[in-house]
Amino acid sequence: MFVLGPALAVVRLTRGHQVGAWTGLYAVGIVLAGLGGILARRGSTRLASVAVIIGCPLLGLGDATAGPL
Repeated sequence: MFVLGPALAVVRLTRGHQVGAWTGLYAVGIVLAGLGGILARRGSTRLASVAVIIGCPLLGLGDATAGPL
């Protein structure tokens, strides 16, 4: 999700979608999903799981509020 999130945000912005709440949700989701990967490498699997479990739905929510692609 960490790679797919920024790519989908760029596609949406280049196709003329307005910057709004979906952009903020995407940004927080991308940061949390990336943080989950970093935490997993350091051995903190509980915190990594929490970060990914919160980050991925935020990406999905941002995608839902942005409208059709």
